[in-house]
Amino acid sequence: MPLKSVYYRREVASVIEGAPSIRRYIAERGVGLVIIDSLGMARGGEPESADLTICTFAAFRSFGVPVLFVDHIAKHATDKSHSFGSVYTRNSARLMWRLDSDGETEGVAPKRLGLVNTKWNRRFQKPRGLLLTTETDEKDRLIAARFDDCEPPLATIRTASLRDAIAAVLRQNLAGLSLHDLRLVLEAEGVKVTENVLGATLGRKANKEIFEFRDRVWRTNALVNQLVVD
Repeated sequence: MPLKSVYYRREVASVIEGAPSIRRYIAERGVGLVIIDSLGMARGGEPESADLTICTFAAFRSFGVPVLFVDHIAKHATDKSHSFGSVYTRNSARLMWRLDSDGETEGVAPKRLGLVNTKWNRRFQKPRGLLLTTETDEKDRLIAARFDDCEPPLATIRTASLRDAIAAVLRQNLAGLSLHDLRLVLEAEGVKVTENVLGATLGRKANKEIFEFRDRVWRTNALVNQLVVD
């Protein structure tokens, strides 16, 4: 995408107040996507307010184009699938992803990121991994950022499903693992699970295309391995 097709607009008023002006801006330039950073600033009031949140999303819909917004999770939240504030944020969004970082890697390149689908209206999407590489000049100013696909961090996968966490471990151990060794590897990665639960997950009929048991060890299905390699 050519850089000249990206427009930046600095806002002071809330999106509710600025909606008429923004709609004109969109129409005049033929804008196809609006990115809001961040929802809290665009809302212009308490994040817990249901009225403000509903009115904010009504303003988004009035733009007539898709809106991608960035929101935040409370630092000590136990449920990481919800952003901070009114439940109407989640209820109003069509699709939500949580972005995880693979540990404290400030200033280290490349950085591995994980995306977890936490809200979907049509179809659940599997966790994704992104490898972020940044380039700076001699004054440490950002001049380029590159995103490449990669394996999601295990910390991201384990919050999505136990099945995906098991598959990630087995893809890293293609020779296979016994149930006992698999449990130990998962526990070392912070996934606490009993061997009974592991056996039930691996042996579930719906997971037969993903896992197979051969020579007393569990492996990822050969077809899955072929797709990963290709």
